[in-house]
Amino acid sequence: NQLYVIAGDVNRGVRSDQMLHNLEGDSVDVKFAFKESKVQVFVNETRLLNEPVPPSKLNQTGLRFSCGSMWGNSQNAVEIMDFRVVDSAGALNGLQVSAEAKQEALTIPRFRQGQPPPHALVAANGDMVMGEVDAATNKLVRFTTGTETHDLPTDLVRAIVWLAKPKTKAKAEDKTDAPKPPDALSAITHWLMLDDQSRLPMQAEAFTDGKAVGKSALFGQLEVPFARIASLRWAPPAASPAVDSYTSWQLVEAPEPVLPEAMEQASKMLGKAAPDFSLKMLGEGEFQLSKKRGEVVVIDFWATWCGPCVASMPGLMDVMKSFKGKPVTFIALNQSEPPDQVKKFIERRKWDLPVAMDSNAAIAEKYGVEGIPHTVIVGPDGKVEWTHTGFSADGAAKLTEAITKALQPAVKK
Repeated sequence: NQLYVIAGDVNRGVRSDQMLHNLEGDSVDVKFAFKESKVQVFVNETRLLNEPVPPSKLNQTGLRFSCGSMWGNSQNAVEIMDFRVVDSAGALNGLQVSAEAKQEALTIPRFRQGQPPPHALVAANGDMVMGEVDAATNKLVRFTTGTETHDLPTDLVRAIVWLAKPKTKAKAEDKTDAPKPPDALSAITHWLMLDDQSRLPMQAEAFTDGKAVGKSALFGQLEVPFARIASLRWAPPAASPAVDSYTSWQLVEAPEPVLPEAMEQASKMLGKAAPDFSLKMLGEGEFQLSKKRGEVVVIDFWATWCGPCVASMPGLMDVMKSFKGKPVTFIALNQSEPPDQVKKFIERRKWDLPVAMDSNAAIAEKYGVEGIPHTVIVGPDGKVEWTHTGFSADGAAKLTEAITKALQPAVKK
């Protein structure tokens, strides 16, 4: 009646140099500890095994219990009781995220390149979402992604990861403001290894009244109860694949797409009477085209998900400001999106833009819109004078020229 501990895979087997004798009828406390790239086995608090795990098996670690016959001895029944899986206090488990999913998530679309997300939430199953952490407690994480804000239970969140800005856009002055990996922070006196696997570098000021008091470069002033501290270090933990899985999150910019050339004077609506329409405005009020007869009306069909639309909008708003006080009306017709989503999108960018909600794209269909952004100029006589589809660098200049031309008959009157 002896206990041997065997560890290995199909290609190798290792038997510990120690064994426990005379265990018949007794309960045995067995603990398996996975630390970095090694597996340790303790039996009744005696370590019997401390072996490296082959690199090919690091993401496939598992346990198999087998009863065997040694030297012809009979096999006895074995009952496994109170089997538990727990995190080691102060230990850091690597994030299991597929390389393909991570690369896709870290690629910033063109319309977000001016405002890259600062954080990533990683779920236990490896799912990810990019955005910004607004607040966090021990129960909820308030997270904004795109135009929506969600309160997520903390037990669904495996990790919150700080994202490094895209290298091509990072400026020298930005480097001092960007979140740094812990080993690059200055004025660190202690590393707190917490009971939830967190590792907190800080400049300690005092250890008193059952708590550690100090400052963190990321979080500011801190008070950490002793009960939360698994161990205390004066030097950073050694680099490991687990640490790398949290620190190597570098955003990259999506390549600039080759957009089709913007098309002007291509609409069948040119010279025809502009179809009248009445739509609810975003917020309050209503817009009706026929009530603007005698003015030049600029209609822009757009959506928040449309990269070229978002890229062209600042130029359109600049043109709008340049004609302030003149008989020119601008109206942006959003295509089939929820009002709350559009409102948040505009507010986050601080756009001053009159928006009407073409909720089922019916008006776009009347105007023969085949792609967005699509801009239409309706003259003072109610006829379509100019159209433009797509985004171009000189789009704002061409729009200004077209509006100026459309205003000429109104000025003569």
